[in-house]
Amino acid sequence: MNKKEECRRGYKKTLDVDEGRRRREAASVQIRKEKKEDSIQKRRKDAAGASAGTRVGALPDPGLRARLDCLPQDKQLLMSSQKDEQLEGTIRFRKLLSIERHPPISEVIEAGVVPRLVQLLQCFADSALVFEAAWALTNVASGTSEHARVVIDNGAVPIFVQLLAHPSTDVREQAMWALGNIAGDSCRCRDLVLSYSALKILLEQASSPDATTTLLRNAVWTISNLCRGKQPPRWELIAPALPVLVHWICTVEDEEVITDACWALSYISEPAERV
Repeated sequence: MNKKEECRRGYKKTLDVDEGRRRREAASVQIRKEKKEDSIQKRRKDAAGASAGTRVGALPDPGLRARLDCLPQDKQLLMSSQKDEQLEGTIRFRKLLSIERHPPISEVIEAGVVPRLVQLLQCFADSALVFEAAWALTNVASGTSEHARVVIDNGAVPIFVQLLAHPSTDVREQAMWALGNIAGDSCRCRDLVLSYSALKILLEQASSPDATTTLLRNAVWTISNLCRGKQPPRWELIAPALPVLVHWICTVEDEEVITDACWALSYISEPAERV
């Protein structure tokens, strides 16, 4: 074998090694993305206010039947014209939807209370009532696509977008959470949320000097859901998030914020020609 052929073979081996490394790295990234896609795109808020995935197929709460038997009385409170009874009824439904195992989302929908919860969502001056209604609807939207569709069809999305600028931090955070659940349901739902300029308000709220860590976490998670999907959103709708996400990755120390911001960037970079 002459020197020229040796050099050529050595060069080809180097290329093969580099190509193999690139393929392994690409495969590793794809596996991580697939795992992320398989992870919870929706989050249900439990009774303690913590995030929890809806446990499909879990054994129902032994006391659930008795609680469901009280639905007519709970609905009567919810439909009342008295503010204190409205709040009590809303809290009861919120607690029912926040149970750890097999929350009865379908039963609550069948009770016909979602339109009333959306109506109470518009009592902007009553922060406590709006917060409880938003929490209940967030958990309805955390269920199946059919469950999320009920929330959408009753006109909740533009109201939640309005609530992103509510004076109450708790209400703003809950509105973010609800919109994140809706956007995480499908590309169509994601595009619906984007069509109401939710991303612009999310970026403004999360970039405020007064933004709490919890608010920032909720905002970035929701933004990541607005950027994801097998059919990517239109570039002009999500491009404003790019510099803000980079800023958060470089300046924020919270691991959850950084993780979701990185995932949002990975979604924005798809398809490859956007890179």
